[in-house]
Amino acid sequence: METMMNRLRATLAFQRNLFLNFLHDNCLQVAAALTYTTLFAVVPVSFVLFTVLKSIPALSSANEQIQQFIFNHFVPSSGTEVMTYLQKFASQSTQLTFIGLAILIVTAILLLRTIEQSINQIWGISQRRKGMVSFLMYWAIISLGPILLASGLLISSWLASSELLSQTLAWANVGSSLYTLMPWLLNVLAFSLIYIVVPNCYVPWRAGLSGALVAATLFELAKFSFTWFVSNLSSYQLIYGAFAAIPLFLLWIHISWLITLLGVEWVKGLVTWSSMQHASKESVFYQSLRVLEYLWRNHTEGHATSAESLGHFLSELGCDHWSEIRQFLLQENLIAVDARGDFLVGRDYHQVQLTDLMRNAPWNMAEWREHISHHSSEAWQKELEEQWQGLEQTVNMQFPQSLQSLLSQLSRTHKNT
Repeated sequence: METMMNRLRATLAFQRNLFLNFLHDNCLQVAAALTYTTLFAVVPVSFVLFTVLKSIPALSSANEQIQQFIFNHFVPSSGTEVMTYLQKFASQSTQLTFIGLAILIVTAILLLRTIEQSINQIWGISQRRKGMVSFLMYWAIISLGPILLASGLLISSWLASSELLSQTLAWANVGSSLYTLMPWLLNVLAFSLIYIVVPNCYVPWRAGLSGALVAATLFELAKFSFTWFVSNLSSYQLIYGAFAAIPLFLLWIHISWLITLLGVEWVKGLVTWSSMQHASKESVFYQSLRVLEYLWRNHTEGHATSAESLGHFLSELGCDHWSEIRQFLLQENLIAVDARGDFLVGRDYHQVQLTDLMRNAPWNMAEWREHISHHSSEAWQKELEEQWQGLEQTVNMQFPQSLQSLLSQLSRTHKNT
């Protein structure tokens, strides 16, 4: 009974934290901005989608089927009118010049870039992907997205047309359920890619998948509720008349972005909540030193630190301030990120004085001081405590140690434990 109550309290605390973070990160305003951006990009994205499908002979036959599937299952109620408009725009786009086509593709890429920036902002990451890595990710989403969608629909159609499989699925009462679940499964796949791949940081796949399951389920519930609302409240047609599909479409885009951003907060909440549950009372500055020690140790062994391995280390460390630490270490040029997203030592740590690092750190050094005084059992901490006590009487505290010297002592300590 006590265990169930503890789980209930933890669940309620997590949900409260999720709601507060959703408001703190201005997700309502971000969703509105993304809705505005999507309105401009919906035609270019649709054009790129249909162009990719037409360029592949094996998938060109499924073009119309895919269009119908998308607007029936992902855009409720007003999907028919919107699909008619987009088909007209897409057909006119075939007459565009090379410059016009380039503008459409750039507009689609800018939408993806805005999405990436918004998600990174929620994660507290100011540095975006650069150069070829960013372009390849955007191009993979634009080109592989339609192919995966078409492949999924063709596979489901093949399963339905196979006589033996149809009889087997009908006997097991699975055929209709599989087709019904297809939109939800595709949503799970899409949200998983967004939550795991788009952020410019390591995201555990379990957390990303969990957020995708939540977002996909909320998306289906919202679609059902939106359809019911439109079907039962027809007064809006008296106000907007023939233009009723446009505000409904905008409202649905806004709802979709709210759900997407809530999923981002869910994934972030799972990662940070897990760290907070196992976090020690160590200061943030000490956690930053441990991160530097881990990167420096890998550097001395001749290899970079992958985002995945660093993520595992942060989880073991119980680090719940990684976004702040990462920002600080990048600003001080203590770490660098290569084109593959791996972390490197940014400069020679022999040239970095511990005093300068402490002075530039954005955190309260009183916590670091308290940590040293209460955990002075290790040799490096004893030495630092003695230096601190001796320097507190001076006007300008100057630690004689370099960052390299401290990390060397820290590394030896954790190798022996």
